[in-house]
This record gives sequence, structure tokens and C-alpha cells, in this order.
Amino acid sequence: MKTPFFVGIVDRSTARRERIHVKGIDARQSKGIARLAPHHDLAEDAVKIALYNEVCRFWSLRNNPPLTQLI
Repeated sequence: MKTPFFVGIVDRSTARRERIHVKGIDARQSKGIARLAPHHDLAEDAVKIALYNEVCRFWSLRNNPPLTQLI
């Protein structure tokens, strides 16, 4: 079964202040990932909620829905 998945990006550019960003990858994507921009900071509650909602929505539908957020 094809499922969407999420990639975590760790930004260590500032000493002792690592930032973790998340990027959703759609199951229908057929090409590789060339670049991962740090758009969705996992330290933000809104991003955590959006990630949670995407996972819940996917498993409630179970018909391989496309991602709608965090792309």
C-alpha cells in the first residue's frame, strides 16, 4: 500500500539551537527529493496539530488520500 510519509529536517546552523522541520511527501510522488526547505517548524504547535490531523485523516479514510498540509 502506498502511503504518504514525512521527512524530518534538522537544522544545526546555530550552535545548541537545533530546529526540526517536517516535510510531507505525497505517496503519488514519482521523483526523488532534490531539496528540503525548512518551512514547517516542529516547535510550533500549529505544525504539530497539522501533522497529527494529516495522520488521523489518512488512517480514517484508508484510501490513499493526498496530503493537504505540510507539503
